[in-house]
Amino acid sequence: RTENRMQVVLFLLPGFGLHDEDYSRLIASSGVDSHVTFDVWPRTVEEVERTGINRWDSPKANAWKAAKTRECASRLQELTDAEDTRVVVFAHSAGVEFARRLRLPCVCFGGKPIETSVVRIRGSYDAIAEPCEADTIIDCGHFGCVSKEAYHRACEFQNALGKPPLLEQHKDQSAEVGSIVARAALLPHSALQRNHLVRVC
Repeated sequence: RTENRMQVVLFLLPGFGLHDEDYSRLIASSGVDSHVTFDVWPRTVEEVERTGINRWDSPKANAWKAAKTRECASRLQELTDAEDTRVVVFAHSAGVEFARRLRLPCVCFGGKPIETSVVRIRGSYDAIAEPCEADTIIDCGHFGCVSKEAYHRACEFQNALGKPPLLEQHKDQSAEVGSIVARAALLPHSALQRNHLVRVC
């Protein structure tokens, strides 16, 4: 196949406490042929405590992140091994951590800036991510790429973990974010290749 007839796969790295179903409108608007979500985050307070990621930089949490990074690399390798597949990585919030560790070219939303981001998106009133330069600023907050239901569930989860309340109004801009992902999929293939990928053994 020629490059413009390749199957485009969205590889989604969700934010903490968020899951595949929370990005359904973004995925539908991205125009990709299929998607794979690295659905890594615990769904209960008990699971969070067991992994140790409630203390993000603790030795236990770092061991968990290292193991999940290896798992992420393996999942991504399966996709990129296919000659007729073009992978676009979208990383949101804490999901950017895995893109950073693997130096993945990605579309990045609401996370710490990383050198390998192909497109950086920031919500205009994001109350969580640190301010940074962005290629696109959208009228929304930190959770603008997920549904309102996902936002409220994330707030409840944060409260259950004893974290500070999330004080921002939700505005669903997931369709707009999905359209940016669609445009990123049209970038030259070299921009989306894993030429920066760090091998994790």
